[in-house]
This record gives sequence, structure tokens and C-alpha cells, in this order.
Amino acid sequence: SVFLQEIDEIDAHFRPLAGWSIAESIEGGIEPERLALTSVSQPIIYAIQSALASTLARFGVKPDVVFGHSMGEVAAAEASGALSRKDAVRVIYQRSQHQESVRGKGTMLVVAAGEAKVSEMLASSPVRGVEIAALNGPNSLTVAGPNAAVAEFAQECRKHHVATVKLDIQYPFHSSALEPYAEAIAHDMSFIAGQEAQIPFISTVTGEAL
Repeated sequence: SVFLQEIDEIDAHFRPLAGWSIAESIEGGIEPERLALTSVSQPIIYAIQSALASTLARFGVKPDVVFGHSMGEVAAAEASGALSRKDAVRVIYQRSQHQESVRGKGTMLVVAAGEAKVSEMLASSPVRGVEIAALNGPNSLTVAGPNAAVAEFAQECRKHHVATVKLDIQYPFHSSALEPYAEAIAHDMSFIAGQEAQIPFISTVTGEAL
């Protein structure tokens, strides 16, 4: 019941922006085709993260430090106190709306190798347009790029006996494909009034406490 209360509070901020309900979508279920849209999946994932963190806090379970990957940074910033819930909801809404613009322009691939090896492979490969998008760990990262280029790079990896897993998405997240939308995104984020974090918030972009 506490979790549902948190979802309802998030939804009260979200529904007027988006015109649809996170709470109703979670309760009633979502068609796979609709969930494949980042403008739908990101707000729902954020809502679950935020509601879980807030529910745990209401039962006395509070973190000593928070961080999140990609969209997870929004819920982490809120959990730290750096963002209000109202602003966090607007961030995830605006972020997911803009990222919808690159749907169909590429995909992503997890590669079981470190940054140095993959950088070397990309430099020596005839494949163009594939970029390192995220560092998952010492021996795992994700690349992004156009569908054909990512498929070709997966073949290159197999030649080097490097395992890969293609992500089931139609977006080249964390890549230069989003650069044309950077100015508009920054403009639509101008409402943010950051607050001092009450819990240390580690950036997964810089690795530093913010």
C-alpha cells in the first residue's frame, strides 16, 4: 500500500504532462509494442525506482550513498535530495520525449571486453559509426550505432573471439545520434532548480560526488 501511494504521487505529477497514467499502466499491464517506446518505458522504470526508494525510506531503510546508470541517475538524484520529485518527473518526461526522436536510427550491443581492447578493435575495424556508449565494468561495455554497423561490428568481435549480446532496442542511446537534440534538451531542462544533496550522489558520468 505504501508503494502504491508513492506511485500515485508520482503519477499526479506525470499525468498532466504526458496525458496518460503510469499507475494505470502498471496496474492494468502494458502491451509489449507500447513498452518498447522509450517515452513509455523510461517513465515507468523511473517511477518504480523512485517509489521503491521512497517506500524503503518510509520504513527506515536509507542509503549512505546513491548512484544510477543512465535514466537511473534521475531517481538517484531524487533519492539524494538534489532533485525534487516534481522536477525529477519532468526530467524523465522531457528526456524520454526527446530520445524518442532517435527511434529506428540504431541499436546497442554489449561487448565482453574492456575499453582499451574495444577502442583498439574499433580503430582497426572497417566498420564506421559504432561508438562506445557505456562502460559496464572492467570487462564489459556497450556500443551503439546504426543497425547495420552494429551487426558488422558483432561479426568483427566474433572473429576476435569476443562475446556479444545485442540489446532488443531500436535506439542508439549514449551516442552522437542524440547530438542534434542536445540544445532542445538543455532548453527544456531549464526549469531545474537543483538543491544540495542530503545523501552523497555519485555521478556515473564523472565518477565524482556531486
